[in-house]
Amino acid sequence: MKLTANSNSDFEPHPEADCVGVLVDITPLKRVESAYGPRDVFKCVFETDQLRDDGLPYLVWSRGFTPSLHEKSAFRAFIRQWFGRDLNVQEQAAFDTEDLIGRTAKLSIVHAEHNGSTFANIGLIRPDKSEEPLQPNGKYVRVKDREQKQEEPVQA
Repeated sequence: MKLTANSNSDFEPHPEADCVGVLVDITPLKRVESAYGPRDVFKCVFETDQLRDDGLPYLVWSRGFTPSLHEKSAFRAFIRQWFGRDLNVQEQAAFDTEDLIGRTAKLSIVHAEHNGSTFANIGLIRPDKSEEPLQPNGKYVRVKDREQKQEEPVQA
């Protein structure tokens, strides 16, 4: 078996920019290996007001978060920045990530290089106080709603 590290992908990362985004997805939990062992993580997917050459909006994914609202969790810090405040007692008791879908944010997108590839990351998230919040274009299909690719039978 021959392997190569070269990618023929024509993927174009989100340009570095300060922009507005609207949350279009919270991905299902996925088991990943970390320095601390296996962890279940999810990501937030934002559609931004920046347009690609084909006229569709760019998408940007957050880092992976463990499903925790502990005061020291990365997701709680992300929410604190996004809302411009900490969660109140009622929100902590009954927080549903699905309620975040459609919520807007001001995003600062920064690039990071890794193994010769450029990745777009959310460097900063802030509340969006626009009078007319950004609306999703409706073409993004949530990960949980996508059909699972079935392996096609091999013709003999």
